Amino acid sequence: MQSRAIRFGFLLLPLILGCSEPGTAQEPQQPKLTVPNARYCSGPRPEMCMELYQPVCGFTQDGKSRTYSNACHACAKAEVVRYESGSCKEDAAPKPDAPH
Repeated sequence: MQSRAIRFGFLLLPLILGCSEPGTAQEPQQPKLTVPNARYCSGPRPEMCMELYQPVCGFTQDGKSRTYSNACHACAKAEVVRYESGSCKEDAAPKPDAPH
């Protein structure tokens, strides 16, 4: 009787340990923290945001744009209606009224 239980245990061992061959197990994928283009801010607006630097270009209804450190910071501003990944293009150029 005892040998029957041991044999049954050995039959279940592959099910317990998994059926994959050594070295074929896939590692869990890390979440991607990218911001897709042309995303819209919706309510409720965030009150707190992580300090994570993934710049986005936030746009207001009147077309003005500004670079924010991430999508959460952009959408926390009530005037921002949408954002795109990456810094705003005009932020790279010096402002005309800025001293050189």
